[in-house]
Formats: sequence, structure tokens, C-alpha cells
Amino acid sequence: MCCFANKRRCVFAAIIGSLLYLPPALGGVSLGEPECGAWLTTPSSDAKAWVLGYLSGMNLVWRAEQKLPAEPLAALSSPEEVFSWMDTYCRANPRRSLGRGGIILFFEFVKRKEAR
Repeated sequence: MCCFANKRRCVFAAIIGSLLYLPPALGGVSLGEPECGAWLTTPSSDAKAWVLGYLSGMNLVWRAEQKLPAEPLAALSSPEEVFSWMDTYCRANPRRSLGRGGIILFFEFVKRKEAR
């Protein structure tokens, strides 16, 4: 609801939320972030929702900063595409975080939009 009432407050919240995630090697903290190992053994609806929310938050910050190409997630065909990509990423990187995978995937969507 904050996005409708006060755009600046919403952008601030999205930026702060994204800053809460730093790769574990940097000693960062991420709220409720599942790990790839858990994703592979028991891919829950909560983990799937977390990934979609994470990508949505990144898209909000991207738009707020007026980055180009606009709306990278418009290159997404379906949520299943995200889940399939995360399956592949986590099999190759079982000790990595879903957030790191989300960052990589988001910038793949940026590249897709740039190619259009």
C-alpha cells in the first residue's frame, strides 16, 4: 500500500530491503532467504514466493532509478520460467543463496530486454 500513498517511501523501502541482502561471504543478512540446498530438496511454495518477491523488489528499484531497459521482468514468460532457472542454478551451486541466483537471473532479463 505504501507505493500508492507515497512513491518516495516505497522506493526507500525497496532500496533498504535490497540492501539487506549481501552474499554470505560478505557477512550480509537476508530476511527469510532460502538456500539452494533447501530449494533442491524441498522446493516449497514459500521459497518460490520469496524468489518472485525478490525479483519484483529488484524490478521496483530498477524502475525507481529509471534504469534502461525499462521493466526487465516484462521479458519473463511465466513464474515457471523462474522456478526452472532456479532449479538449474541450484543444482550447479548447491551452497549458494537464492538471492545470488536472483541477482544473476534479473540481469539475464535485463540482457533479454536490451536485445529486443
